Amino acid sequence: MNKTVDEVQGQLIIRGGEVSLNINMSSIWTALIKEAAKCESYASDVLIDIDTVRMKLKSDNTDDFTQYFGFRTNGVDHEEFIRNRGSDAYRKIMAVHVAYEKYGDTGYEKCYFISVDLSEIDRLPKAV
Repeated sequence: MNKTVDEVQGQLIIRGGEVSLNINMSSIWTALIKEAAKCESYASDVLIDIDTVRMKLKSDNTDDFTQYFGFRTNGVDHEEFIRNRGSDAYRKIMAVHVAYEKYGDTGYEKCYFISVDLSEIDRLPKAV
């Protein structure tokens, strides 16, 4: 089961190597932080993976990506730990999927629409 929790859209412009990001991720961050608050310890681990998403969004790499968040009683794990522990070790797994769609390219300036989906998932997809 994949259940969409939230979706936001925005824009990324890369001008002469400078990155300009225009997207409001507050509702996505809020949902992840609220879920982490249910952890008995190490809830702040969610900030590490949120920061990973933020850094990828602010880069000039426009490859689509997904960041996984595994919530358990004692903390929040990323994809590698979720795979090592197995999906059944988690009370909830959430995925932030970021997709880019180019809509302009002058050579000097590249423009992209960004779609970000936050979903609850049963288990991780098979590793490739």
